[in-house]
Amino acid sequence: ELVPEAKITLVSGSAYTGQKELGAFLVDKKNIFHQANLTAYGMAELFRTHGLAITSASTVAYEACSCKIPLIVRQTADNQEELFRFLKKSGMAHSIQYLDELKDAIVKVNNELAMDKMLEIQSRYFDGRTNDRLANLFKSLADEFNFRSFGVHDSELIFTWANDSVTRMNSYHTTVISWEAHEKWMGEKLADPNCRLWLAEDITGPIGMTRVEKVAL
Repeated sequence: ELVPEAKITLVSGSAYTGQKELGAFLVDKKNIFHQANLTAYGMAELFRTHGLAITSASTVAYEACSCKIPLIVRQTADNQEELFRFLKKSGMAHSIQYLDELKDAIVKVNNELAMDKMLEIQSRYFDGRTNDRLANLFKSLADEFNFRSFGVHDSELIFTWANDSVTRMNSYHTTVISWEAHEKWMGEKLADPNCRLWLAEDITGPIGMTRVEKVAL
């Protein structure tokens, strides 16, 4: 209804529980297409072939920015507050609080000058040098902390950290993790040749965990 002639692609993830209702809604919507559970490569292709992205203030907004696309974001969960604020303050995205602001937001973002400014700001943050920055960050951390390989004997500690109230509040799934689910996850990660786990320690003992995974696009 906002832009009747536009081609719109809706993307939902595995955690979305309204697939059946969404399907019923889209039955007579000839210009709206639905895709589910896309890979990172699939998302990137969508961003490259569309003229505007509307996302939650989650990591998918960062994916959009890295592809240099005009972006509108809305906070849809409590754990998105900091990222929502940053995207708004930096100018990488146009932010809205309520859905009835969307039509005006689309008009504003499609202004040529506003669009060019937004894409220029996105390019400053996503300049293709992330690998170098991450490498330098870990090198600097290595001067302050000791990093050691993760082992089965660390399982109980990580289980406690994972179920910390603040950790759960800021996680994609906020429900408490069972010991059985944790043990299954732990076994899979330790056996995965494309995954590396390290514990960071200072003079007081373990203070954090780092996980690096090689993911196929």
